[in-house]
Amino acid sequence: MDSARFALFVKQDCQTCTLLVPVFERLRKSLTELVIYVQDDPTFLSSAGAAYDKTLEKSFRSEIEITPTLIRMAGQNESGRVCGWVRDEWRGITGIADLG
Repeated sequence: MDSARFALFVKQDCQTCTLLVPVFERLRKSLTELVIYVQDDPTFLSSAGAAYDKTLEKSFRSEIEITPTLIRMAGQNESGRVCGWVRDEWRGITGIADLG
């Protein structure tokens, strides 16, 4: 997945997101181009370099309805999206066979 870029949308108030922090840390280490957007708490995943989507503008433009959501981009186009946590779907979109 060399040329792929990823955007991950999370929030601390999401129980699934809180449980998946180790998975998000793994993504941060494994994917060269990953941006993490936090919707509700600027301190959540701040150690992972997460960006605070304070106005939810990025979430709105990306049509985020569920967290966590992981979006794969190829160039300027979305080439995949997983909403919620389904291990096999996340493995498929990232190419990380042992994720989660």
